[in-house]
Amino acid sequence: MSEAIKLCAKDRYQIAADMSRLLGRELSLNTLDKYTSEASEDHIPNLETAIAFDAATEQTALACFFASKLGCRVLPGKESLHAELGRLEIMKGDIAKQEKAIKKILGEDK
Repeated sequence: MSEAIKLCAKDRYQIAADMSRLLGRELSLNTLDKYTSEASEDHIPNLETAIAFDAATEQTALACFFASKLGCRVLPGKESLHAELGRLEIMKGDIAKQEKAIKKILGEDK
């Protein structure tokens, strides 16, 4: 979270205010500081707070962190579409191989 705050154009006060607005409840600067403190291991944001943090910082730092714990990756925007195109290309190749194998069995492999 500290790194995301460093990369953010907003200051910590604005991030806390934006998170408060998104959460519909007060999130103090002190609480945000505890989330980012390495010495404060007992302050771990829940998923709702993590989503608000990512939205407030306009990044995907915590979404990526949570996804990595599940062996996944976050692909925002067009990145997900590029990944889907790659998956479809692989599927097309697999289908072409299956068609060829079936045609060979049927004796139509000309």
